[in-house]
Amino acid sequence: MTDGLTRPAISPLLLDGGPRRRLYDAGSIEAAVLVVRGERDFWSRPEDAQALAHDAVHAARLEVLTLPGADHFLHLETADHGRRAFLDAVEQFLVPRQ
Repeated sequence: MTDGLTRPAISPLLLDGGPRRRLYDAGSIEAAVLVVRGERDFWSRPEDAQALAHDAVHAARLEVLTLPGADHFLHLETADHGRRAFLDAVEQFLVPRQ
């Protein structure tokens, strides 16, 4: 399956360096979704996050966030290299809105 170009369809998962392929149906997600990626993420591309957001048509709520200067391993970074921003974003997303 391709997206009309010469590369496989976009997916946020790249397995064993092989071709990208969808491993889920984002259209079946009904929960709130926070898509977070680092600006310097070498595993997920901006278009991967956008494809997920585009397909998650039934999500209760959807936010896409790119953290400046951060890479793929946001949760393992030091606070000043993206971890604090990542944790703050998750906390804000999970706190019920008034």
